[in-house]
Amino acid sequence: MGKWIDLTHHRFGRLFVIKKADKPLNVKNKLRYWLCECDCTNKIVVPTSRLLNKQTQSCGCLFMDSLKERHLHHRKWLYDTGQIIFNDKLNIILTDKIYDKRKKYKYSCHKCGYTEGLITESDIINTNAGCPCCIGRVVVEGINDIPTTASWMVKYFLGGYKEAKLYTRSSDKKIFPICPNLPNLFKYKK
Repeated sequence: MGKWIDLTHHRFGRLFVIKKADKPLNVKNKLRYWLCECDCTNKIVVPTSRLLNKQTQSCGCLFMDSLKERHLHHRKWLYDTGQIIFNDKLNIILTDKIYDKRKKYKYSCHKCGYTEGLITESDIINTNAGCPCCIGRVVVEGINDIPTTASWMVKYFLGGYKEAKLYTRSSDKKIFPICPNLPNLFKYKK
């Protein structure tokens, strides 16, 4: 076995070597161990090889600090409230930020006036989503319902205006119309 190196009073990352330490009780190798004090004041015993190879540079606080920093980086918001997002699918103004496992924004649509929308940050970036009111996924009375956008269709609904306001022109929902020629004979049953 070669000559051993005295690491006393040397610094390795956040660790400062205080003195040579006894081997931990459950260890059966022939390595030399050192008592080190971390910058955060914790004390740990580390073998020479881990100090020299830079495998151990703190008591574990360095790893935890890097995790916290990474987590905070992922929580940063790309868009601010009041910001206008305009692309081929969206024309919205962001009104609020919500963090619920994913970054989401409340918005108001400039095109149709819809104010109940929630959109994820990734959908804005990838331009995957449009305003659900504008594309007909959500029915908003007075904005995109049939009586507002296609009033001529109201007379074909069994429930008249009350039923017609539950659908949009681009809806994929099944409707049961009244036959205009024989309204009393051919009513579909729901």
